Parts: sequence; structure tokens; C-alpha cells
Amino acid sequence: MHATMKQATPSSGDRAVLFGLCYRMLGCAADAEDVVQEALTRLVERPPVDLEAPLRPWLVRVATNLCLDALRRRKVRGAYFGPWLPGAVEDTRLEDFAGPEARLSSMDSARVAFLVALERLDPRSRAVLILRDAMGLDGPECADLLNISEGNIRVILHRARRAVADAESNEPSESRFSRQAELLRRLLAAIAVQDAATVAALLTEDAVSLHDANGEYTAAVRPLRGAAQILELYGRIGQRGIRAWTEVRYNGEPAIEIDYEPTPKLASRAVIRLVVAGDRVEAIHVLLARRKLPPRD
Repeated sequence: MHATMKQATPSSGDRAVLFGLCYRMLGCAADAEDVVQEALTRLVERPPVDLEAPLRPWLVRVATNLCLDALRRRKVRGAYFGPWLPGAVEDTRLEDFAGPEARLSSMDSARVAFLVALERLDPRSRAVLILRDAMGLDGPECADLLNISEGNIRVILHRARRAVADAESNEPSESRFSRQAELLRRLLAAIAVQDAATVAALLTEDAVSLHDANGEYTAAVRPLRGAAQILELYGRIGQRGIRAWTEVRYNGEPAIEIDYEPTPKLASRAVIRLVVAGDRVEAIHVLLARRKLPPRD
């Protein structure tokens, strides 16, 4: 009996892999944690038949199916208020996800640009790409887990890779981090002094600023496009009292975390990060919704 109970108990490594999978599937740490908890609840209430078999494949199957259901509900419901952006997660929660056969490193599969690109995919294609390229499962494993033929897995994977190809990067992560951090500092410094020429030079021609508050706070609900619109809004935001301004690292990338003086209807905390194309900024992401921000101790 003791051995059986041990087999049915997930390890800390199992839990970490489940979180990594669910976060990459759903793009929100709080949603991922909910799914992981549901998978563990099912383990207790409806455990696998073969308790001698490795537990992780069973947990991955259950969690993947729960994520697929959640993604389908999200698409049908379509009730997210304003732009949807991937949530910010500490690097330590995203490491050691990629298996030996993974095409993408753990950090590359959690990058903001890659997670945004995943939103273009239907739920099944998203699952195939994450399981094969990010987690490193082989074709037969993926086919068995998703109940899809190996031939269909290959076709889905080829199309999914093509759809997100522009978001992949061969640049070493640390050099990419340094470049993005410098761009973030320069851009926010130029916005702070309303230096229109510098802002325009740092942005791509079709650059966009997106604000994810999900209706919790007053925020722009439509994308801001171009230097003029971005400067106008950020100039008004800059008039708010700032308690703290901290350079942080989430998803393997630089960000600025700002704490504001409390103001009715406005968020008191924001995380600002960039999507970069070459040496210019193609998107500014501002996270305000509480479920998208890392918890504080």
C-alpha cells in the first residue's frame, strides 16, 4: 500500500513541468495554477488505472486536455475586455521545462513574442507545437497524448511552426536581453521628457502600445499606434505619482515594474515590457490586470 501511494504522489518536478506546460498553453500564470490544481484534484479523485506506471505522462495528458478546454472556452466566450497579453512570470518558474529533444529552449518558449504568436493558433495546433518543440515529446508520444495520428501531428506541427516563425530567435538569450534592456531604458527616458524625435527613431513605423487591464482599471482599450499617440498617452501617465521604478526580469526578458501612488480607478502597479524587431521596438506591452502580474511576498 505504501508503494502504491508513493507512485500516485507527484514530485516537485512533476508540478513544475505541469505549470510550465499550462502557462505556455494559456499565457497566464494564475490560469495555469488553476489547471494544475484541477489536474492534481483529478489525480486524487480519479487516479490512473496503472499506479505502477510513471505518473508524469498521465498528468501531462490530463493537464493538456484541461488547457484545451480552457482555450476553447476563451475563444467562444470572447469576453476579455481590451487587449489580451501574456502574463509575466519569474524566470525560475519557467526553467528546466525543455526536454533533451526540444527544439526550443525553456526561455525561448516563454518569450513574450513567442507567446503572442501562439495566440494565432487554434488550441490543438498550440498543444502540438508546445508538446513537440517546447517540451520535447516525440511524434508517437504526442500522437498518443492528443489521440491524433502521427501523420496529422506532422502536418499540424509544420503549419504551426510556419505560423510562429517570425517570433522565433536564434540570438543568444543574454545578448538579446541586454539589447532589449537598453532599448527599454532609452524609450522610457525619451517618453519621460517627451522627446518625440527619439521615440520615433526607436519605434518601428507600425509600432503599437497595448494595455491589458481586463476592465479592472481605467486604461486604453484600443491599441495605440505610432509615436504621436504613444507619446500623448504616456505623457499623461507620467504625471502620476510614482512610488518605485524597478528594473526586473520576467520570461527571460527585461521589464520595468512601476508602483504608483494610489488613485481611484487606476492601477497601482504596472509591468512594462517590449517586443523588439532588430534594434527597434515594434510593441510596448503594459500589464495592469492583477492575474497577469507576479504575486508579491
